Amino acid sequence: MAGKSLKYVSNSKNPAIILLLLFVFIINITISQAQTIDRKIKYKNVFIETKIHYGFIIKHHKKIEHLQGRHFSAFEINSGIQTFGTNKWDKLYNYPRIGYVFWYSDLGRSPYLGSAYAFYPYMNFHIINKKKFFFNFRFGMGLGYLSKKFDQHTNYKNIAIGSHLNAAISLLFETRWKINQQLSLSSGIGLTHFSNGAFKTPNLGINIPTFNIGASWFILKKQADKIETNLPPLNKKFEFNSFLSFGFKEMYPPLHKKYFTCSYSGILFNTKNHKKKYGLGLDLFYNTGNLYVLDLSSNNFNSNISIIRIGISLAYEIRYNNLSFLIQTGPYIRSKDKSDGTIYTRIGIRYAVSDHWFLNLSLKTHFAKADNIECGLGYKF
Repeated sequence: MAGKSLKYVSNSKNPAIILLLLFVFIINITISQAQTIDRKIKYKNVFIETKIHYGFIIKHHKKIEHLQGRHFSAFEINSGIQTFGTNKWDKLYNYPRIGYVFWYSDLGRSPYLGSAYAFYPYMNFHIINKKKFFFNFRFGMGLGYLSKKFDQHTNYKNIAIGSHLNAAISLLFETRWKINQQLSLSSGIGLTHFSNGAFKTPNLGINIPTFNIGASWFILKKQADKIETNLPPLNKKFEFNSFLSFGFKEMYPPLHKKYFTCSYSGILFNTKNHKKKYGLGLDLFYNTGNLYVLDLSSNNFNSNISIIRIGISLAYEIRYNNLSFLIQTGPYIRSKDKSDGTIYTRIGIRYAVSDHWFLNLSLKTHFAKADNIECGLGYKF
């Protein structure tokens, strides 16, 4: 029976969190590379910022309605550097801010969720960059911690989060006004997400939209002058990416069993410019958790090969130096398990370790439901 073949169980520490820590470290290297300049000059562009958030938990699933509660506040402090052209990619992205955030909220003193903490590196891109006015988009991803998690005996109503450690993802749009050379004020809207990628169930996740106001202060009065640098011309129009990824996940209901997953993807990209690529992908997914689902619906189902899912996807990748962000979405063209629907999405981070090899960390989802975290290695040519 399929149940006998589902012994891909791990009692070790969460490898997804370990990989996430690795990528935070890699992003730190990327940020450090953008700052490898004379310290006296660099400190002219170092800033400290605080933000106060006010928001609530979105009811993205009927089962978490009781977790909404009241509106609540959150607080963040962040520090970073205003880039000015020491990295050739700075000009291409209109000289973004890069740094680190510490974020905290008591989540309205929820008896089920406790308090939430997050620490992540971020990049803040200038969409509109005027002398006194800026409109920005900030993206960050790192580690999150919730002080309370699901427990079938003591906290069974917390069906949103099954682990203390989680991934934290932040999206934020802001307007910023420059008061003087050192001080600027900001206001904006954002979304903070906590999830462990179904490594530990339950994992419906928490989504927190907020309105925020903030103030930013440069350490020194005068910032460094911008350095004009240019990237070399593109030498090819098409690029093929091939990567293999692995992971573990739990299934519903929470039985504390880890099921092995792996995937292979090939994407043909059209390289429009240094920043972005568009592509068409072919994806193969092998998830032993699908054996569990199909075995429940059919007592004589025991084929490992039949659970392979095949999908085709549209892909978009945006790159900054050695770091890039990938999003794919498309339908399954072959899938025995129909319980997750026919559309899948993959959101990922890549880091180029050479001209051809790259590391990959991604989250595969079915709409708002996380399927699993994937980590692996790829080759491009």
